[in-house]
Order: sequence, then structure tokens, then C-alpha cells
Amino acid sequence: NRARVRRAFVTIGQRHMRDARRLVMRRARSAPGENPGYQTGRLARSIGYMVPRASKKRAGFMTRIAPN
Repeated sequence: NRARVRRAFVTIGQRHMRDARRLVMRRARSAPGENPGYQTGRLARSIGYMVPRASKKRAGFMTRIAPN
């Protein structure tokens, strides 16, 4: 069922978004090579996910983690 598969991709996107936000939520100064430190939260809020609609060429089975 396509709706069930798309719903699973939404869940996957939410988990990956949560993990990516968690990486930048450390409230400490970042050393070179580390993930950036958390000051205002703008970077963490800018990380989002998207499950695109199906089109003629694409089934819509993917999750994109990117800035909003």
C-alpha cells in the first residue's frame, strides 16, 4: 500500500531530523571539526524534512533532510 509506505518515510524523516537537530543542540563551544554549538537555536530549527508528492516520473518514496 503506497500510503503506508509514504507514512513510513514520514516517520523515518522525523527520526533523522530529530537526530540531526540533536547533533547541533550541544550548549558548548565547538572545537574545530565538531558540530557547531547551540546559541540561539536558529540552526536547529532550520533543519527539516520533506516527503515529496508522487509525480509521473517519481513514486514519491523518499525523504529529504535539508534546511527549511
